[in-house]
Amino acid sequence: MQKTFYSSAAIIFRQQDPTQLFVEVKDEGYPKVLFRHHIFLFGGGREPSDKSPLETVLRELKEELTVPAEVLSCMEKNLIPYKEFRCSIPKEVFERAGTLRDTWDEIASFFLIPLPEDCWATLTTLQKQYGNLSSESTTTITSLFALANAKISWEVAKVLQYFFLEKDYREAEKIPQMEGVTLELLGEPVAHY
Repeated sequence: MQKTFYSSAAIIFRQQDPTQLFVEVKDEGYPKVLFRHHIFLFGGGREPSDKSPLETVLRELKEELTVPAEVLSCMEKNLIPYKEFRCSIPKEVFERAGTLRDTWDEIASFFLIPLPEDCWATLTTLQKQYGNLSSESTTTITSLFALANAKISWEVAKVLQYFFLEKDYREAEKIPQMEGVTLELLGEPVAHY
């Protein structure tokens, strides 16, 4: 039987203009070679000590981001549960992409972090000043309009397309999608694992 993985991630965006996103790009050190140089959301897999998807995403933000405490605090304060999805990637999709891997099945909880203008300004200033705000990847500020020409992890591409289309941004239809990857809406993130 196929093992199901659990993860949590955050869509961090400018509250005044949701088309502006703060994301990470996996670099050369990322162990999954297939997804190096692809856009991801901040987050990661469930650890045994995590009691809920919320705990997972908060832990991941603290582990991954090298930002001042007030920026992390602003993110935590503005974090809202969004959606939970089951993402399935059949073995054939991996084979088409040139890698051998079994089918992937994941239940992923997503949270929104709409940053108010003062917090967004601090974040963008830090990004410009340091060029990278992560200990695990490369951070960047991008927009919905740049995603059409970007390499995006397959699951994240589907979730971002869903997020933007829900907000009636038709430009999201141009976000590249990997054929065969399925995303099933399960509802809001569960309170406990």
